[in-house]
Order: sequence, then structure tokens, then C-alpha cells
Amino acid sequence: MEKTEDKESNVNLYKEIDYPYSSAKEVMLEVVEYIERRFKGPENEVLLETRFPYLSFQKEDLVVLASKPGIGKTNFVLSLISQLILDKQIPVALISPLISECEIGMRLVSINSDIHLAKIRCGMLGKEEVEKMQKIAGRLFEAPFYIYNEPNCSFKNIKKKAIEFAMEKHIQLFIVDNFEYLQELVDARENEYRTILTNLLREFRYLANELHIPIIITMNIPNLKSDLEPNLLDFKKYMVITEEADKVVFLHRERNKTGFVKQDAKLIVAKNTSGPTGDISVRFYSSTGKFTCTDF
Repeated sequence: MEKTEDKESNVNLYKEIDYPYSSAKEVMLEVVEYIERRFKGPENEVLLETRFPYLSFQKEDLVVLASKPGIGKTNFVLSLISQLILDKQIPVALISPLISECEIGMRLVSINSDIHLAKIRCGMLGKEEVEKMQKIAGRLFEAPFYIYNEPNCSFKNIKKKAIEFAMEKHIQLFIVDNFEYLQELVDARENEYRTILTNLLREFRYLANELHIPIIITMNIPNLKSDLEPNLLDFKKYMVITEEADKVVFLHRERNKTGFVKQDAKLIVAKNTSGPTGDISVRFYSSTGKFTCTDF
């Protein structure tokens, strides 16, 4: 009797899970369409190119950008956003659970005007700096950039906003800063954290596929005590992060040294399912938090 019930339970379980399948014909059509889009030119491009050499994103990529705390992930993201929205007029949306819209705005002005961020925050600007700031603010005013700032934001709200941005603003890149501060992870008990983390990463992958755009999530490397360059093994018990992501990129630089104006840093592409891995040299400017390619 028990065996019969078990069999019925298994049958019902399989009935509930309705995974789609594809024929060889459908798969080949998709492959041919992909190649044709690449062949026809930039307007049909499936890659989102950046000004950082060798750093580009497939349109359905889930990208993890990670670093030690305080290295500058948010500023790197804002430097990347600046390239896209100002140089290429590519629409981008940013979910920011920790940093206010006003602070993001000030950082963007500093990054693009080369005016010291502290001077912008304090309002201690000379006449030429005010004019420069106003000019940059005017460019940013017209830029296709959208910010959603909600502390302790849930995935449900993020998904709703992503779909809204995609449909109404036609965004081509969606970024979630400080991923570990999502409501589900903040409220998770220790024994369920890994499961919730896995589910969230998969949901973001599904969302990238659904919207046909790359999604970047930024996070701190958990419990990293070493001063060595980060690598995939630093995720330790959260290796599911590296398993679910299409790309894993580490931002690395030495800890701040007093007196430096600019500093060499690097992007470490540790995982890439659609291209090469390796290091990308970048430069960091301490007064503005700006990241550029080294030949800038």
C-alpha cells in the first residue's frame, strides 16, 4: 500500500514539473539566428561592449562583480555606467539598496567632471569648477539612466522594476548593487542562507533570459581575510555563486595609500562562459573614485 502511494506521489510530482523541451530544428534555428545577428553588424549585436578592453557582456549574461569591502565596486559600476549612458546613449538601470540617489548623483558628477568628490559634497567649489559641474550635470540630466533606491529591497520588487524599466525605458543593462543586502538574504537564517542564495541567483538568471539583457550583481567576497588577489575559491561555502553566474569578475587593488592620486588596479575575469578569462588593467583615481582603462 505504501509503495503504491509513493508511486502515485512520484507521478504527481512529475506532472507538476512541466519543463519545456526543444527539437534539434528549433535549436539550430536559434544558432543560425544568433550567428546572423553577429554577422549583420553592430545594430544586431548580441554583445554589450564597454571601453574597458576585453570587457563585454552577452545580452542574457548574469554577471557577478565582487571584491573585498571598500575597494570601489560601486564607483567602478558608476564609471561603467557613465561610459554607456554618456558616450553611447545606452539606457541603464541601477538598483541601489544602500546608497541614496543624491549620493549616486554626486559621484557621477565627480567621476565625469574630475572634481574632487569631497569638494562637491561640501560645496567648496571655485567659479570654474561650478561651471564645469553644471555642464556635466546638464549632460547627465539628459542621459538614459534610471535609479531605484529602496533599503532592504526584495527580489519581487526588483523584478517588477526590471520589467518596468525594460518595457518603458528599453534598458540594455540592469545592475543590482550590494546584492547581499536584498531582503531575502538579510532575513535568512543561517541554515537556509545557501538555499535562498541559490534560488535568488537562479531567479536573476531567468530574469536576464526573460528580458534579454545582461544583469550585473555586485557583492563583497564573504569572509576574505587574505591580502592576496581574490579568486573563485574565496567564495568557499557559497561556491553556488560561481556555479550559477555566467561571468565572475573580481575588482582588485591594493589598500589605499596616503597621498596617491591614481593607482593601478585590475579586473580579474575568473569565469566566463562565452569568452576568455584573465586580467584587465584599469586605473583608479582616489579624489573622484573614477575607474578608467589604463590608456585613458
